Amino acid sequence: MKTSRFLGLLFTILIGGATASLGKIRFDPPGVIAVGDAPVRLSARGGSGIRFTSSNSRIARINGGRIRAVRPGSVRVTATAANGTRTTRSIAIGSRPQLQGSRLANAPNLLIGPEQAPIRDPITGAPILAASGQTSCTFRSLGIVGNVTQIGSVVPGSGIIRNVSVRCGPNPSPMQVVIMSGSAGLYGTALRTSRPFTPRANAVTTIRVDLPVTRSFQPGTNISDAVGLNILGPGTAPLFDQANGGSFSANGSGLLQHWYPIMRPGEPENERAYLVGGIELLMSWEYIQLGNGLLR
Repeated sequence: MKTSRFLGLLFTILIGGATASLGKIRFDPPGVIAVGDAPVRLSARGGSGIRFTSSNSRIARINGGRIRAVRPGSVRVTATAANGTRTTRSIAIGSRPQLQGSRLANAPNLLIGPEQAPIRDPITGAPILAASGQTSCTFRSLGIVGNVTQIGSVVPGSGIIRNVSVRCGPNPSPMQVVIMSGSAGLYGTALRTSRPFTPRANAVTTIRVDLPVTRSFQPGTNISDAVGLNILGPGTAPLFDQANGGSFSANGSGLLQHWYPIMRPGEPENERAYLVGGIELLMSWEYIQLGNGLLR
C-alpha cells in the first residue's frame, strides 16, 4: 500500500469512516481503540431505543453499549434506532499500546525556554547554554545510550500516536507534539502537529493527539516518522540535565536533537539540526500499530 493511500485510509478511520445513513441518527464513534483497552462507551443520538452492533465479533464485541477490542483490524459499527433508522461507522482496532520515549522518572532541572539553546562546550563537550535569539524551538530524543529497548522518537511501525505525556517544572511553555519524517537519523521535515497545549506546572501532563505515523520499507530506502515536541513561547521546557559531561558514549546518557526556531512544515530542515548529549527530553508517547505496521 502506498503511503498516500495509507494516510488517506487512516484519516478516514480516525474521523469515523464512511457513513451509511437511513435516518437522522448521529453516531460519533471513538477514535482508534487498542487491544487491552477498557471497554469504551458508544454514543449516538437522534432516535429512541438505539442499540449498537458490530460487523465482526472476532475483532470487536459490543455489550451494553460498550465496545471491546478483541484483536487488531477494522469493524463497522451500526447504531440502529427502534424505528429502524440506522447509521454505520468504521472503527479501527489497533494492537496493544507501546509506551516509548522517556520513563519520566526524573524531575526537570534544565529550566530554560526557547530563548536559550543547549549546545556542546567546544573543549569538554558538556552542555552549556547560549542565547538563541528565538521564540520557539523543536526537540526530539535520540534515545538513551546503551538502552536498546527504550525508543527515543523513531516510530516502530505504521499506526497512530494516541497519547503523549510530558513532565514539566515551574512555568511550562506552551507546546505541541510534532510528527517529523526522515531516515537514517536525518530528520527535518515537519508533517503534522497536535493542537497547542500548556502543561501543568510541576506535574506530568497527558494529552490525546491521535496523530498518524508511517514506517516504509522500499528498495533502497528506510523512511520512518519520528515524534518531537515544539516549544512555542516563553516558559520552561521538559528537560533533564544528567550532569554527565555531555557524553555521547556512556551508558545511560540521553541524546537530544534540536532546531531553533521550530521546524517549518513541509520544508527540509536537516542542516539546522543540532545534537547534544547528556540531556533527556522528558516526553513519553503511546504508539498503536494498525495492520502489520509496515508499508512496503
